[in-house]
Amino acid sequence: MNGEVDSTLEWMIRPIFDQLGIVALLAAALLAVWWWVRPGGPVTRSRLRLLRLIRLGVILLAVLAMLRPTLVRSTTRQQRAGLVLLLDRSRSMTLPGRESSQTRWDAQRDYFRTIEPLLKRLGESVDVRVFLYDTRPQLLQVRDDAWDLPPAAGDAKTDVGGSLQSVLQDDAGQRLLGVVVMGDGNQTVFDSDVDPYAAARELGAAGIPLFTLPWGPSGSSAQSRDVAVEQFPERLHAFVKNELEVRGAVRIRGLAERQIPVELWLSDDQGQNRKIAEVPVQTSENDAVVAVRIPYVPETEGEFRLTLKVPSQVGELVLDNNQLTAFLSVREGGLRVLYLEGELRQEQKFIRWSLDASPDIAVDFQWFPAKQKDRWPLTLGDALQPDRYDVFVIGDLPAAAVESSEWERLAARIDEGKGLIMLGGYRSFGVGKYGKTALAKVLPIRMHLFTLDRLDAAALRRWHLPEPVPMIPVRDHPVTRLGDREANTEIWKELPPLKGANRFAEVKQAPGIQVLLESPQGAPLLVAGEFGNGRVLAFAGDTTWQWWRLGKQSLHKRFWRQVILWLAKRDDDQRKEVWAELSRRRFLPGAEVTLDGGAKSSNGDPVPGATLMAEFVSDPGLGDAPTKFPLAPLPSQDVYRARLPKLMTPGTYRIKVTALADGQNLGQTQLEFQVLDRDLELASHAADIEFLTRLASFTGDAGGRLVTPEELQTTLRQWLAHPPATEEPVLERWTLGESAVDAWIFLLLFVGLLTWEWALRRRWGLA
Repeated sequence: MNGEVDSTLEWMIRPIFDQLGIVALLAAALLAVWWWVRPGGPVTRSRLRLLRLIRLGVILLAVLAMLRPTLVRSTTRQQRAGLVLLLDRSRSMTLPGRESSQTRWDAQRDYFRTIEPLLKRLGESVDVRVFLYDTRPQLLQVRDDAWDLPPAAGDAKTDVGGSLQSVLQDDAGQRLLGVVVMGDGNQTVFDSDVDPYAAARELGAAGIPLFTLPWGPSGSSAQSRDVAVEQFPERLHAFVKNELEVRGAVRIRGLAERQIPVELWLSDDQGQNRKIAEVPVQTSENDAVVAVRIPYVPETEGEFRLTLKVPSQVGELVLDNNQLTAFLSVREGGLRVLYLEGELRQEQKFIRWSLDASPDIAVDFQWFPAKQKDRWPLTLGDALQPDRYDVFVIGDLPAAAVESSEWERLAARIDEGKGLIMLGGYRSFGVGKYGKTALAKVLPIRMHLFTLDRLDAAALRRWHLPEPVPMIPVRDHPVTRLGDREANTEIWKELPPLKGANRFAEVKQAPGIQVLLESPQGAPLLVAGEFGNGRVLAFAGDTTWQWWRLGKQSLHKRFWRQVILWLAKRDDDQRKEVWAELSRRRFLPGAEVTLDGGAKSSNGDPVPGATLMAEFVSDPGLGDAPTKFPLAPLPSQDVYRARLPKLMTPGTYRIKVTALADGQNLGQTQLEFQVLDRDLELASHAADIEFLTRLASFTGDAGGRLVTPEELQTTLRQWLAHPPATEEPVLERWTLGESAVDAWIFLLLFVGLLTWEWALRRRWGLA
């Protein structure tokens, strides 16, 4: 029972703006007006004195309101402490405990019966509450002078965080002596609204210790031999003939110093399975996570499944966790771009962002920092192998950073059919001394031969156009076509002008060379040309990143994608792309599955007015659920969405998404996902000691920790020998005007004085 121990009263002021000086200045101003401004007209001294007293009262009330006087009553009350125990009754508690002859639930129940007399005696001075938890907590009732424990564990999953948070909310008004969480620590609800660590942090912030008591064999126990594939991507992307490094992680328990084979299997859409690699892993620890890396080069395009699996090991009891499957999409002819940069300008960052948005364009970035100038010139190594890259981008990079022979190799690649674009900058084109390299004959502009290492401000102004530089399309071209031909010029007018640009010495006069963009004064800004079998662009600007800042990200992505496609001779590809995606590719039975899809044109723009329909191609467990359903457009109209029926049967499901527009079939795509045949509650033979230890560590400053059964008994006896009592500070505060009653009283008094003063002046002929 709570009782008041001590109480104190304290007056204080809370001035407006939290500035007493401001109130003092306002009060001084009001008093000055009161002193110097007197009621006009003939009036007796007694009447004048009364009017001035009323006005002074109004001023004092105004000053009082600005000071906001506050009365604080501080009370300390004695509060009865509480103790909360949570016992795990989830399905994982049916697994063997420390002794293989006894389940974890039986061991936990027997131990609770051992400490039950201590809890009853402690309950005379402490409110003891006991809960069972799985996905939610359940308060245990006392019957026949004992807590009513069920004879066996349940069949639900484990949500430690949600259960802990729910109990804390119920006890929000009571000071807790401590919280005890028993169980095996195997959190199996991953879509919980509460992070277990967040709940533990709340306890730590409140100064409440959390004691965790594990049941089940530890990871180092010989009886908990287990190999589990714990990490493996749900989806992978690759291009034909390009090497893909497949990464995963395997947890090995109780099998130290043993060589464990890890296999990689490939399955195609015809159901053909074959093992494509096997690597051995080994650890000297009894419980360790070992990384696995396996290189794989896909030979053909298509949709495949990669399975990382470990054969069953001697003494391993749980086999459901020995493999995981990833879905692999292999595309033909993905474009590879090499971006060479000397200055880490904003331009390179935004260009890379835009190109990374295209799944068929992969960008490799190579930076030549000026601080490493003493190591120049460098070579580009394997980057200039004939089939390594399709397009090359050169930013603000001086020619001296790279060996002159490398520029000759690059010119040879362009001659063979690759693409090249050079961007503007203080160290590109002529001022970057490319006029003396093999690229001088490749680029569609002529460059002056500079000899100075540094250019003064006058020289820089001479060879750079001053800002702003609007961009005007000169002719219709796949690179500069940002909309319909009629609207294209207007679109370019709306884009922010360049913050300066390189001044080209001269545009070469040769077949295939065209000026695509120019300034209002006719200065060429973007020039296209050909060299041998390759295509080249010279772009004087380097500030298209401004498009992002003004909300023109889609135009920026479109422009730079079109640049790369044109340079790679893919600009005539008018195929429509239908896409579909799931946030994940592996689900537990009964999980919510949301499918997103859409249709894009070859330049990446969404196709307006498209309709999308999804259909199950393979249905290992649909039952009576519909096999065909539409995708509804979201408000953005770029993405369509559908919620799939809940799938309870484990297996691999395949969905086909078809898009139509104006009666025309835009195409279709297929994707697969998996409903796992894995009971996470029974997948781990060992208790998760690491999870329980970390959970308690968030309350370490308050005394929380991982405990053994004996240590918890000792703590209970200590509390019993010294019954804890806690003091709760209670603050009650009253501030003038914050309650409706005193606010109305103050307002009526203030208005009453003003009304009285006005009535007197009117009566005496002063108003």
